[in-house]
Amino acid sequence: MYYEKVRKIFAVSFIATLLLLITKILAGYFSKSLALIYDGFESAADIILFISLYGATLLAAKPPDSEHQYGHTKIENLASLFLGLAIFAGGIALGFNAFSKFLKNIHEIPSWYSFFVAITVVAVKESLYFYTKKRAVETKSPVLEALAIDHHKDALSSIITVIGTASSFLKAAFLDILAAFITAIVISFIGLRTAYSSSSDLLDRGPDPSTMETIKNAVSSVNGVKKIARIKARKSGKDIYVDIDIEVDKKLTVEMAHEIASRVQEKTSEVVENVKDVVVHVEPHSEN
Repeated sequence: MYYEKVRKIFAVSFIATLLLLITKILAGYFSKSLALIYDGFESAADIILFISLYGATLLAAKPPDSEHQYGHTKIENLASLFLGLAIFAGGIALGFNAFSKFLKNIHEIPSWYSFFVAITVVAVKESLYFYTKKRAVETKSPVLEALAIDHHKDALSSIITVIGTASSFLKAAFLDILAAFITAIVISFIGLRTAYSSSSDLLDRGPDPSTMETIKNAVSSVNGVKKIARIKARKSGKDIYVDIDIEVDKKLTVEMAHEIASRVQEKTSEVVENVKDVVVHVEPHSEN
């Protein structure tokens, strides 16, 4: 079910981005808008990245094997990291090109219709952002989260493009190149943020504080748990792995202690989505 949802969302993003790519490149070329052409190049890069991320999602679905006994879900985090770095590199390249044109005084006033194309692009990309963001929250997918951020990044950069193409009415040719340069800065910043988030997950970043508090409350509610000695959790792709140390009455039999540990596992998996595994270590409770 998870991978079917991801596949559907990727298909919608791919088709929409392909249509935007064709529209922006053609409109930018004929209207002589550098900012709109930059948006087109950005969409072309997105299509390549979509294919890469989709491939990563398929690989992440592979079951555990002898070499990867915890599965392959971190492939999603790795793909998100490369997505962020690619966005950053693309922003740097576009910024350098725009700055060079500015220094060489290569200014052209774009045609009026480029302005309305840019507005349409903003509306479409922001709609894709909200659609993908909602699905990312539902599935807890880091790849969809990165894809949503990419859509939002496109919308932000296109807002700047709207300002640049407004030079067709203001007769200020430099605005188009300035918009292209600012767009490049925004792209680079968002790329760095995406890369940082993904790299943190690869370094076993834990779930958010509210999730950890939910786990703690769930464990405390299990009858027989005298004390929580320690709780640790880490993310791997969309999955969460939890390690819990609990203290129980030292007079209990091994079988009874094991039953409490099993209830802790069940309760944790019940209250928190995407918990892949819960390891419970039982210690005898001391009154001291």
